[in-house]
Amino acid sequence: MTTIGYHRLFSLLALILAASVFVGCSDDDDPCCPPLPNSGIVGTWVGYQGLMNGSPEPDGGSYGEAGSTMTLRNDYTGTMWDISTPNEIFEFTWSVDQGVVTAVSQEFGTQTASYTLNDDDLAITVVESDGTYTSLYRRHVGPSVLHASWQLISALDDYQGIDLGVDPHTLQFAANGQATMAVAGQGPEVFAYTTDGIFVDYGNGPFEPYNRFVYTVVGNVLYLVVHVPGPDVWEDVLVILKYQRM
Repeated sequence: MTTIGYHRLFSLLALILAASVFVGCSDDDDPCCPPLPNSGIVGTWVGYQGLMNGSPEPDGGSYGEAGSTMTLRNDYTGTMWDISTPNEIFEFTWSVDQGVVTAVSQEFGTQTASYTLNDDDLAITVVESDGTYTSLYRRHVGPSVLHASWQLISALDDYQGIDLGVDPHTLQFAANGQATMAVAGQGPEVFAYTTDGIFVDYGNGPFEPYNRFVYTVVGNVLYLVVHVPGPDVWEDVLVILKYQRM
């Protein structure tokens, strides 16, 4: 099991690297910014997995990557938001050249990383002296990806690397803003939901008081992620609920 201290350290490292993984030109440098050679990288990206030396975390966690969000704009500016520090948004400028992305931010200066883009999947890789770190992102394409029936496959505290013991259940999101949760042996619970960018809000939903989740769908897997602050930072919980499309 990976310790929470390691998780927090890696999460911070990933934020620093990813926030500084994107860069570009100042207002005085317009000639350096030709039309984007690979405009597919522009968009909003939701993190769902981290890899160390090409491998996922053994206990099923994401190395603190799940739920973090990055936006790359056409004007070569961007933002990075980490789910564990919801009141902080990092601004940066960025550019790309032959599979390398460069970012400039006030907090972290200029840094570079390699990237690969496959339609709606983005991988950003940084090589450090102690290993190779990769952050995996999925393009945010809107709430229509939610409109399906889903079966819970895991419920994990990403920081502690432990199963949260959530009752097995199915979850269905209808296009009309109504959701239904069914736990084995119990009657279905119907509740309203709304979406706001990368968030799905349950209102008085089944996970109250934690009713605002970052969501993304990768293939046939739905990720719902929420950060739950603890009495101190070492007792925070990063909840990752994974569902399989039915």
